[in-house]
Amino acid sequence: MERARHEVQVAMRAGPRGLVRWGSLQGAHGGKGIRLGALVVLAAGVLLAADPRAPLVASGLAGSEEPWLRMWAMEQDEVVALSVRLDEPSSLPPNARIEVSFDGPDLPSPQGMARSGDPSVKATSDWSKVLHALDPDLRVLYKAPVSGAYSVRVQGITTRAQPLGPIPHDTGLAPLSTPLPGQTPALKDIAVTLEVRPVRSLTTGSVVLEAEPNNAPEQATELRLDAGDESGTLYIIGGADDIEYYNNTMTGQTPDDWYRFVHTGNRTRYVSANLQLVEPVVSARIRFYKQGHPSDEELRERNVPNSRDFSNFNPVPYVHPPATVIPGPVPVYTYEQGRAINERAHQQDRSFRTFVTRRIEPGETYYLRVEANQPQYEMQVRVFDPAPYSDPAQAVRQGIRYHLAEIDAWLIHRPRNIALHRRVRDATALFGENCMSCHTQSAVWGVADAFRNGYR
Repeated sequence: MERARHEVQVAMRAGPRGLVRWGSLQGAHGGKGIRLGALVVLAAGVLLAADPRAPLVASGLAGSEEPWLRMWAMEQDEVVALSVRLDEPSSLPPNARIEVSFDGPDLPSPQGMARSGDPSVKATSDWSKVLHALDPDLRVLYKAPVSGAYSVRVQGITTRAQPLGPIPHDTGLAPLSTPLPGQTPALKDIAVTLEVRPVRSLTTGSVVLEAEPNNAPEQATELRLDAGDESGTLYIIGGADDIEYYNNTMTGQTPDDWYRFVHTGNRTRYVSANLQLVEPVVSARIRFYKQGHPSDEELRERNVPNSRDFSNFNPVPYVHPPATVIPGPVPVYTYEQGRAINERAHQQDRSFRTFVTRRIEPGETYYLRVEANQPQYEMQVRVFDPAPYSDPAQAVRQGIRYHLAEIDAWLIHRPRNIALHRRVRDATALFGENCMSCHTQSAVWGVADAFRNGYR
């Protein structure tokens, strides 16, 4: 299975290709800039392989006054690997910005409506990203939500200010040394290349490939919990290369990846979701939702106990926060039952967690909302029975999985003002760095002690 997941990642980086029906691509199909991907054979025999036809590639020149545009047709549920790149990013003038806009047909009502209170949750067929010398390309898998004409437009930006999101960022003097200019250079004849390659399948066995658009519950990627491997685990390979990589100031308001699953079993179980990042130096998070409407009890505001009234021998009782409701065609709300005590924010301004656990009930529908802040990620979703266990080895195995995932989540979003939301921020702080030694070593202690006592 490790080999299969690795090969899927290779396929995504190289540009997976398959055997789906195509519409016509308007523009040159020349060989310039073609990068051939490796033949990939997954464990269950599904191929993400080179199409016998030449890959569909279009190259051209874009500028601030003269955008570059290409259009093609897709059928509903058709899947493609789409990439756009600046061919010579080193030749760009300082601070140059080029926007890539992807446009698709309008969605049938009411899918295209924005949610009140959370405008980032919106079903759409469109997206856009600003490229520059430090983030000169993008690559996404795309599953057409409706049949029709799709297009990519590339154009230079000169006057648009860079927005700031809700997450607090640098307030010191360092960012003032090289501030982002409000006016950036006009561009002309910037070489760009578009590649669109068909993808045969998004699933094979316990492996699921995430595809855009899945920015809202009604567009969520479907997960089948019964398709997990022998440990009950699904492996989701996803990506968020449609957002800014280097200086993502919109953390907290970027389009997230939504996943949906239904508990089809006949008894209460638990599910865990563990986000594994290619570059675990910036914060990411998973949020858990349940379909429907919360009860009055779930909406109730609760008083948080005073920590000074408790100690290590009398721990602070955990209090669930009140449910947050996201209305819409598919109403959902934050779901906290079965949440581990370690998920609560500890001296942090925001609750960013890459590992979550919840209790799930038969017949209910649940959603995972992933803000990865990464071009590529893996998420492991595992279903398991609650403790206690009659088999000691099973109990130790479950404990180690939980222990390692919690340590990993702590390291990705560290407390005391040393968590990173942007790759250009230096988060070094003595107040937080003093925590690193014990918290990091604890990932070794728990596992080593189990091995010392003979568990394998």
